[in-house]
Amino acid sequence: MFAAPYLLRGCGRKVAMATSRKRRPKSAELIKEARNRATPPERLRELAVHPETHSVLARNPLTPVDLLWQFAETGPVGVVRAVATSRHTPEDLLVEIAETADVRIARSMASRSKLPDRACVQLAGSAHYTVQWAVVLRKQLPVAAIDVLARNPESKIRRKLASHPDAPADLLREIAADPDPTWAIDVLHNTNVDEATVAALASHGDPAVRTAAIEAQARRNGDGAETAAGETADQAVASRSKKTHTQTSLHELLQSPDHRNRAFAVNKVKSLTPDEVDMCAADACWLVRHALARRRDVSADQLQLLASDPTFEVRGVVAQNKATPADALQRLSTSEHALIVGRVASHANTHAATLVSLAESRPNIRRSIAKNPSVPTDLLWTLGDDEAPRSLRAAVARSANVNGRICTRAALDDDVVVRRTIAGNHAATRESLALLATDSDHNIRAKLAANPNTPPDMLHELAVDPHPTVYKALAHNPSAAAIDRVLAALQ
Repeated sequence: MFAAPYLLRGCGRKVAMATSRKRRPKSAELIKEARNRATPPERLRELAVHPETHSVLARNPLTPVDLLWQFAETGPVGVVRAVATSRHTPEDLLVEIAETADVRIARSMASRSKLPDRACVQLAGSAHYTVQWAVVLRKQLPVAAIDVLARNPESKIRRKLASHPDAPADLLREIAADPDPTWAIDVLHNTNVDEATVAALASHGDPAVRTAAIEAQARRNGDGAETAAGETADQAVASRSKKTHTQTSLHELLQSPDHRNRAFAVNKVKSLTPDEVDMCAADACWLVRHALARRRDVSADQLQLLASDPTFEVRGVVAQNKATPADALQRLSTSEHALIVGRVASHANTHAATLVSLAESRPNIRRSIAKNPSVPTDLLWTLGDDEAPRSLRAAVARSANVNGRICTRAALDDDVVVRRTIAGNHAATRESLALLATDSDHNIRAKLAANPNTPPDMLHELAVDPHPTVYKALAHNPSAAAIDRVLAALQ
């Protein structure tokens, strides 16, 4: 007797599925036909009149080549990216796209498993760091692309070449001659390094480099690396791993020939003399300069100098240092690295003019600007526009620099998340809180009940709220008047 309803329910489901198939949008059928590799080229050419099929047609191996050229010349970013990443795109078209490609398209091209040498060389000479980094991460690089990357002004790109399996021996010899000892260590771990370079690095002034050179020679000879240089490196590690360090011993480590000892001392020592700061700022090893850039007692002039450091990691730490002056942050705001620019946008010392410029030129970091404790109110009003994304409007409503206009607009926002955020903001005005006191969402009223700046008359109304979450939230309000209201309401 119970089988009939279930059978009817199953039949209804089948009828509904059949009806939905009949009502399927025409575009879905066109895309399915464009994706089918059994569709003849003549039909694919007819499907090209529908823009929604272009991305799918770009990946179909039967699509005529002239259509791919048309998509690459007139198509939007998504379509051009589909052409650039397709395995069936001809080499001439890939080279053409690589010359004038958008940074997003070029980055996707550089990640292809198979890329023509000419296109790889074009991408290696791109002006965008993210494209260059995507190229240097490729498992195989042509010699011409390696030559272009070797002349790159970004030190991180050149340092990555030291460990690339296609790097030639003469390039590794040039990289090993860099004053930074970490570069020489990366070269010694590369199997393409020649014996002459290894022998020269065996007498390097840094013990860590000498140890790496001895280990490289041992790998070539197939025996152990128990040498005097190895013992010196072990002693250096032992000196860094001591649990008891006096300030005198740390200052002595600053003069150590081992760059690891110097970086360790900069991280651990309590104070540095001006001469020691100058010595560390001019150190050849980026690890020492990185440790110096993290310190809060570094002068503004030294941070200005470190803001122009050739190493990305050093500049990134300078952008994060709370002692970095506004001029140095202004210089770092022009960086191509999104991580550095994001740290500048959220730094309390960043000048208001710099924040305005970043908000106009970098839309992807506007949330970081809204979280800046020094962001001006006028900029907050512009960032929290009604057309802005919900996450950005909520970040504006969370700021401590909000004024009456911003609070009122957030309290009247259609999105419940934005209203909930302004309800919990301790800087919200009384007028905006009054607008939220009768909100239909009980979580917003609970935020008001826990807000220490909510006026006592509103707390009195919230104490008798019918929803238990609201009057229970009063117990988390640090205001003594709120606690009295809770006790009175419970009695």
